[in-house]
Amino acid sequence: MTRWSYVLALAAGGMAMTMDTPVLAFELSPLPTNAEVLKAKKTYGIVFRTTYPAVEWGLHSFSNPVHEALTHQAHDCDYSLDVCSNINLDFASSGVIAGVRWNDDPPFRFEKGQGKYKGCPADGDDTATVSFALRTECWLEHFRDVAKKAERKHDEYLDGKGSLLARSHFGDLQFLHSMASRVGTSAAATRSAILVWAEFTWRVQSRQSDNIAAKVPMGAAPVAGLQQYFPPKEIRNVSELFTVGRPWLRYQLEDVAFGSLLHMVEDSFSGGHAARAKTASGDCPAPPIVKFFTYAGQDKNAHKRADTRQAASAGTSALVQVMKELVRLRMEKASWQEVRPYLENCVYALSDPNAESTSEAAR
Repeated sequence: MTRWSYVLALAAGGMAMTMDTPVLAFELSPLPTNAEVLKAKKTYGIVFRTTYPAVEWGLHSFSNPVHEALTHQAHDCDYSLDVCSNINLDFASSGVIAGVRWNDDPPFRFEKGQGKYKGCPADGDDTATVSFALRTECWLEHFRDVAKKAERKHDEYLDGKGSLLARSHFGDLQFLHSMASRVGTSAAATRSAILVWAEFTWRVQSRQSDNIAAKVPMGAAPVAGLQQYFPPKEIRNVSELFTVGRPWLRYQLEDVAFGSLLHMVEDSFSGGHAARAKTASGDCPAPPIVKFFTYAGQDKNAHKRADTRQAASAGTSALVQVMKELVRLRMEKASWQEVRPYLENCVYALSDPNAESTSEAAR
């Protein structure tokens, strides 16, 4: 068995673990991009397989591109979710699609002394970026480890601890998926964290005076509340956060940031992430949020069912309307001050700001 065959076998074997690990987002495409294929060829010196097995493992369901389909619909793919799930479509740009995928699979590098897993790069390796596409074996080994630790101790990856992958799915960065970081968090507090990220991503792609430049260190980004998650000692800059290991995306940074925002909004319509009222009110197409969920203690099978293409197809009308409005605001070069009221009072309107997050999920 070749080294890469082993990696693929390991990925396929992960399917058997679906019952024991969480799924925190609508499904994603299992296919690497053409640029990732070239990168892997250079990194590994082997022929890169252009398809993955259908991996339903951990937080990702790499089998059906639901996030990509929803994003294409927001960019005028006026067909069914099935038709718009064709990953070769180009309604949304490749940069926006990369951003939509980023929340679920943020490429990262281990700090020195970390990453002691099979298939992971050695300290000082200049090809050290880890992602599902670029370092599949390492990614799976690391994810399996952090999933077990988070299951044993729900607050293991709060307060900035752990890799970006661990924090975004199990810890303090769960707002990337429109989720609370822990049980008992008020809906207002979770929305505040979501709006911090919304402001950051909007201003990265902004063409107005409120733009946050690519070279700004994350620890110095001028967004109130962001330093709680990226403290002043954080030296990587905005571009590095989104494009590490994938330099071709530096030229599409604005699109990547916007895609990350869209992913977060999409997840807020998934029953495993948040509960919305049955009907909307007023001029806003989005029903208000009743409460947010957190992963800790959540029924994993219920969460998974809420994230499938079938579940998305049942409730995409309001979501696509919301995303089309965000696309329109972007096309019109709206400032954050113009966009915030729409996100706060419509997309993330709350039935009860004091409602506490729970570990429930739609069943």
